[in-house]
Amino acid sequence: MGVNYRRLLRELELDLLHEDELGREFEGELASMLDRESENPLPTPVISLKSVTVSGRPAAFSKAGSGFQALVCDPFPYPQCYLNIYGNILVEESGARRPFTAADRTVWQPVSAFNQVYTRRGVSVSTSLNLEAHVAADGSFTTESQLAVDPGTARIRVLINLDFRSGKRITTEAIIQYSPLECFLTFIGDWETRQEPWRTSPPCRDAVTRLEFLSATRKMFQPTTNKDGAPPSPGWKKIFDKFLARNKEICPLAEFNSPQARAIWRFERLEIAGSMVNIGHVLTGIEGGRKQQPNSTYWYLLSRDATTEATLTWGGDLGKALEQYAESIVTGQRPDLRSELGKAAGPANLLGDIDGINLAVTYDEDKSLADNLRRYYYANPFRRFRDFLTSAKDDSGMPLFALVSNSPPTIDRSSRQRPGVRISFFAAALMKYKLESGLLNLTASQQYDLASMLTPVSKETKAVLDYFFSFLEKGLGNEQ
Repeated sequence: MGVNYRRLLRELELDLLHEDELGREFEGELASMLDRESENPLPTPVISLKSVTVSGRPAAFSKAGSGFQALVCDPFPYPQCYLNIYGNILVEESGARRPFTAADRTVWQPVSAFNQVYTRRGVSVSTSLNLEAHVAADGSFTTESQLAVDPGTARIRVLINLDFRSGKRITTEAIIQYSPLECFLTFIGDWETRQEPWRTSPPCRDAVTRLEFLSATRKMFQPTTNKDGAPPSPGWKKIFDKFLARNKEICPLAEFNSPQARAIWRFERLEIAGSMVNIGHVLTGIEGGRKQQPNSTYWYLLSRDATTEATLTWGGDLGKALEQYAESIVTGQRPDLRSELGKAAGPANLLGDIDGINLAVTYDEDKSLADNLRRYYYANPFRRFRDFLTSAKDDSGMPLFALVSNSPPTIDRSSRQRPGVRISFFAAALMKYKLESGLLNLTASQQYDLASMLTPVSKETKAVLDYFFSFLEKGLGNEQ
């Protein structure tokens, strides 16, 4: 019997049409099911990190991108560093996260947690001290590692793994970042937002405005405090109050013998952009800037604004080193100019002075102290020395310093003659203060010799100027 090909093809055609209809129906049901699952996704275990201790120093984790980040305020200890990371399991369900329960433990059966530290960027060796850290009934766990780190290491990257009895593994990444500046900004930003007074008794009063808060913070560092709970020298306080008369009635942010003071003093010297910066000098420079109207009542009437700005920053630091060096000479000691410059006008102090001058120009009293500092220090590119050339001005608003050459950066001759007056002014004022307060006893001849060394044209002043300009030109060169 022959095959009816026409009929067979027709039946195949009908079958294909029927399968297409079934396929379309199945696709519709599948799409509907996927939509329902997207609206009500299945519960999923996820890792949450709480905190880390770096060789015993704690820091909290916060969510950052797809992982976590912890900012630490102290350098990573070297050559050995110990990490303890504390975390727990959360359950992600319907777009929210909830605690891990006994029922969840029964379903997923977590077994162990461990971390892997990436050996790069200053981390040369990593050893896990608990290869299979136990996961507690509530989903919490602790991983421990021992690292070998290089001096100056700023960042440690870690992968945290969590294994389940089913063979499933979930992971998350964590960055532990050494960031003393951000620690300070967070600390002082929280304090300013809190607006919690620590000093309420006369003769001073608590800060009310944002600029007064800056002044209250500055008074924790400048004039120099002894960090033993005693207030700064009354003589130095009197001098600062004359130059910064606008805010002389504002109380320091905390009692000098309080735990709050000790917490603030941890931030006196901060590593910023790879260099140590004295934050007290930064704050003093801002408050002494003419834009903030410090209202100096000091007896020196000429060039009041320019004198205030220089005296409270680079001029004061260099002038103090000059006076102490010259004083050592006339009293028969064995002077060391480099040592005196290092103590009074070392890089951390001068960088703070320069940053303070720059910030004083752009400071916005409507913004918090933390926001002003963050805007300045996180600028890209960050060129403090170039900014300083335009920020440091005389009373007529003209720049104090100019370059005669950009490659290499060289400050011109006329600019080299101007700072001597500022430096010798402070040095002479310091000598006068010491003599009048009985801190320095000299014969008439010694006083004459000392005064001669503190003039703008003395060889001692020239040596200090050479140090200052070398510092500026090196910084300018590094910014090219």
